[in-house]
Amino acid sequence: MQDKIQNLKISLDSLNADLPADIPQRIDMMNELAWILRDSEAKYALTLSESAHTLAQQVNYKKGYAYSLRNLTVLHSMVFNNHDIALAQADELLAMPESKKDLHLKIRALGSIALVYNRLGEYGESLNYYNQVIYWCEQVDDFDYLSAAMNDVGIIYLQEGDYERALQTYKKALHLAKTHTMSRIQAIANLNIGEVLIMQHEYDKAKQHLEESLQISKQHNFYFTQALALNYIARIYSAKKEFDQAIKILLKAKETLSTYGNADNLSDILIDLGIIYQKQGRLDKSLSSLQQALKVAISANAKQTKSKCYLQLSNFYEEQGEWEQALQYHKQYQILVEEISNAQSDKKVKTLQVIYETQAARREAEIYRQKSIELEKRVKEHVKELQKTYEELSELDRLKSKFINDISHELRTPLANISLYLDLLDKGKSANKERYISTLREQVERLAGLVETALSLSLLDSEQDLMSMVNINLNEIIKQIAAKKQQMVGQQLTVSLNLCQTPIFVHGYLEKIVTMIEHIVNNAIKYTTSGEIIIRTRIDDDKNNGHLYIQDSGIGIAPEDMPHIFESFYRGQGVGRSNIFGTGLGLTIAKGTAMLHEGYINVESTCSIGTEVEVCLPLA
Repeated sequence: MQDKIQNLKISLDSLNADLPADIPQRIDMMNELAWILRDSEAKYALTLSESAHTLAQQVNYKKGYAYSLRNLTVLHSMVFNNHDIALAQADELLAMPESKKDLHLKIRALGSIALVYNRLGEYGESLNYYNQVIYWCEQVDDFDYLSAAMNDVGIIYLQEGDYERALQTYKKALHLAKTHTMSRIQAIANLNIGEVLIMQHEYDKAKQHLEESLQISKQHNFYFTQALALNYIARIYSAKKEFDQAIKILLKAKETLSTYGNADNLSDILIDLGIIYQKQGRLDKSLSSLQQALKVAISANAKQTKSKCYLQLSNFYEEQGEWEQALQYHKQYQILVEEISNAQSDKKVKTLQVIYETQAARREAEIYRQKSIELEKRVKEHVKELQKTYEELSELDRLKSKFINDISHELRTPLANISLYLDLLDKGKSANKERYISTLREQVERLAGLVETALSLSLLDSEQDLMSMVNINLNEIIKQIAAKKQQMVGQQLTVSLNLCQTPIFVHGYLEKIVTMIEHIVNNAIKYTTSGEIIIRTRIDDDKNNGHLYIQDSGIGIAPEDMPHIFESFYRGQGVGRSNIFGTGLGLTIAKGTAMLHEGYINVESTCSIGTEVEVCLPLA
């Protein structure tokens, strides 16, 4: 690791000296070096991260900016206790797309927020964020940070006085660290387990874990963990009143921390030394250690540690009966405690304000996000509807073009025949005159039928006159239509009736209902060369609706044509190629008429067997 740090520093110096350099590469190296040094050289790591942050912002290098934010967030939350800055930067990092691409960035941001809440005493909120950290760590197999998060969760349980849950959590972190060979986490987890066991007076078990932590820390040069392990072991000896051994170990811890340079913990060790010396009656050494602790704390401006030193010095002089000195140090202790309390209070208010503003911004952003999603959804639906309408209009246009072509063809045939037979009447033999006139009548009727069908379709879309609606006896209309059609088909087809005994009265437009039934019967006749057409009626059991069924034994409708039979101008592919005349409007008009009368039409058909059409209309 030391070689890697040295190589990074040399490379970074080389890049700084050789301008213009690859700026993104320089930013990446600054971020990497800062991340490695975040524990051992925190101030230098902070300077590097701030420089990388500014430079990345200037050149719009988003990846470098995101990683500098990660470094700053972790440093401000873990090392420098700048809670408001840590929260603001963590929130900014979470909002960046890079955090969604690289979940490790998201994990570090969430972890920093969890740590800030922990230090503010907001343990419930802290646990909520740590649970998110643990979840995402498991998703990306980040076992290092996962076990570190578990250690932090254990600290929360410890602060809440739940020693058993704290111990279990620390043991899980230790097991995970051992499984994945994470030395630093092993050292910390053993240290934490040892601390809890000391609180539970399980000194022998505590010592085993602390010695394991000490061994790992020495092996990997974890000076800070090494010093803490020595400090806790010394407390065990002190609790057993083995003061000489405790002092010997504390002096080793002092030497380690003097090298490492952590003022807070060095002062704590000197205070512990002073207390033990006092218990031994070695007052000069006790006073010297306490004063040395105060000097270290003052030089590092560590107010919390200074307050501990003032309190211990006040206690020392009180036991010696030197009341004036005791009072002086106690007053300094009280002033400092009040100052720390006010500062912490101001800092907490400021941090809570940041939290409030951040959460408000998140809520507002979520509202806008939801609105954006809803708007996007509505736009997509609208585009989909427009696309569907366009496709329907295109299809309608195609069908209309086809209808115009078909009807033009059909019109040309009778017109050509009329022209021909008029010439024959004029120039032909008088003996054939009756046949010519009969043929002319047929062709004129065919033309009239084409025109009437087109008009029937257009009338369905026009506004209806409700005053023209009358009560209609459906059975009587069917009898009239059947009699007329039977005359037309002669002997080749039989039109049979099976009508219910009770008259079926519907309220509607007489002409339209007649036209509807005729279209359906005409279709049955047109596509049935021989056999039987059965027309039957019935009334619902609840006497709300009347039903008309027209069944033929004709050619039937192909399955692929069934979804389209009610579309305007549509004719089945097989039928369209046949010589059977049709416009593709009969069933369209029939369905439109049924719907106009608040009814429905249903068709069932099997190829080569026949078709049955059901029409349902409300009773009058």
